Amino acid sequence: MTTHYSYDTYLDSRYTTSAAGLESIVVEAKDTVYSVKTITRRVLTSLVLPFIMSNNLEASSGKIYVANQIDVPYTNCRCLIFHYPGALEGFEGLGGFDYTYDPMFNPSGIASKIVSIVEGKELNTDSRPENSTTTISLPLSLVSQSGDPITISSDNRCYVELTSIDGTGPFANEDVFIAINGETFDVRELIANHSGTIPLPRLEGTYGYSVPYATATVSFVPKAEPKHIPNVETLYLSQIGETSATLEGKLTDDGGESCSYEFTYWKQGDTSNPTGWECCKNTGAIFSKSILNLTPNTTYYFKAFAKNSLGTGESTTSGFTTPNGPVIPPVDPPVNPTADTLYILNKITGFSSNENQKWALKFINGATEEKDKDDVVYARPTNVSKNSKIISTIWQGRIRYQVAVDSRPQDTNDISLQAGVESNNSSPVYFSQPTANELVFSFPPETKDNFKGKPITFWETDPLDPNKTSPIYDVRKIIELDKGSLKLDNLIEYHNSGVPYLYATLSASRKPGDVFYDRKLDFKDYAIVASEFGKTGASVGDVAGPKGLGMPDGKVDYLDVQAILCAITGNTPIIQATKALDDSE
Repeated sequence: MTTHYSYDTYLDSRYTTSAAGLESIVVEAKDTVYSVKTITRRVLTSLVLPFIMSNNLEASSGKIYVANQIDVPYTNCRCLIFHYPGALEGFEGLGGFDYTYDPMFNPSGIASKIVSIVEGKELNTDSRPENSTTTISLPLSLVSQSGDPITISSDNRCYVELTSIDGTGPFANEDVFIAINGETFDVRELIANHSGTIPLPRLEGTYGYSVPYATATVSFVPKAEPKHIPNVETLYLSQIGETSATLEGKLTDDGGESCSYEFTYWKQGDTSNPTGWECCKNTGAIFSKSILNLTPNTTYYFKAFAKNSLGTGESTTSGFTTPNGPVIPPVDPPVNPTADTLYILNKITGFSSNENQKWALKFINGATEEKDKDDVVYARPTNVSKNSKIISTIWQGRIRYQVAVDSRPQDTNDISLQAGVESNNSSPVYFSQPTANELVFSFPPETKDNFKGKPITFWETDPLDPNKTSPIYDVRKIIELDKGSLKLDNLIEYHNSGVPYLYATLSASRKPGDVFYDRKLDFKDYAIVASEFGKTGASVGDVAGPKGLGMPDGKVDYLDVQAILCAITGNTPIIQATKALDDSE
């Protein structure tokens, strides 16, 4: 009997076996018919065996492909791991479904290599028992046809495919993880949100033959029994246009297992429109979905949903209004000469002035805490492919807006800020190397007596941990002493479009040194600073540095104790008094 197979995308798979004992097989590949008896062993192992394997995999519990992709043509390699009833943990030989690595070199004689090592054998296909929880190591390396070291200059990445990512079918009772270079990824979430791609450090220089430069590990963890249905909430809106918007939500509690999520949205009098279930998220994850074909100048409502095996949780209803005409925030938001104004620029190195966006706070007589005529709703600029983003959020009834210009009364509450990065197609923005990022504070020259002597302070927050404490910065001193620059963590690898990487609070009532957060300075603040003496890193007790109160320096030492005591008592810090004497001589 002759079995026919059609050509598939498995050309890059590598398997090693003997043609002895195989049925008569014909492979139809791109209008060319090959017979087992006429094709070479290389074509046999790269074309025929994957089809034989695909038949066997019909009965498998699940399969996962891990590929090593480099930007050199015809060199990419992938390893198949699958769970199969009756398979063994060890090497099964020619009678089983384990197949050893056989490189397919490109014309220059090099190939990438990713294998599973079992009992000393390098496997390109590794079969494991059904429901196996063995962690599998996959070293990544390069090989050459000559056996010599390989000199290369190429981008590099790891790519993962899974039988099913919706939490059903194969691996339904397991969470699948891949770890590489010190980071661990949930494979289903990696595929859903990053197309299964993990960027790796660039290959640059000479590498030894088959010497691993990295090792990936794949693990299968039985899912815990969920405790309850998930809890979910809606978040701010981003990228609101005349006919489109991006809905965002947060999974506040997954109930004990990974959850699928979706939104529904509608306008008054219409039925709801579901966006469709997507996978997979866990507690604390933020998710988003772009919606199209909206009507300009129309109010829409939406909800977020999350489900696990016990049921579906839903958020309360939120809303937004599409603008009547394009709303593009200018690089410099408009200034009212009679208003106290503060600018904050989210500056990313390598971005142009059109790509780096500014936010403005204005104190205006008659302004309110809610949206009013002096607020400017944020919408991403349409003339760039990517941009930084910085906004605050305000309400109008049940509708929450992101604004690029935020007008407030003189006695305003603290203002919540969010900073992030966006792309014009809502895909993640990738930074191939650590990229400097800073906030730049400034007072426009058109205004006088900015904020009438009110304190202006800034500190980072964490939406997942409301009790987190961070150093408090004096914005006036940042402008005076550091040219307005506050350094943020470098940006590296993927950042989801429109999803904040920084949450912070801006205050015109909390003084520098007010670590107790009661709008005054007293010995309660001193007690907190003293209790954190000796700490390094982000600490609320880090109230000062060599530049004085409100200029943290990454550690809690005598400068912080001195600064807080002097702020409480009204005395001049010794270090500042000494400098004043030196200057007068």
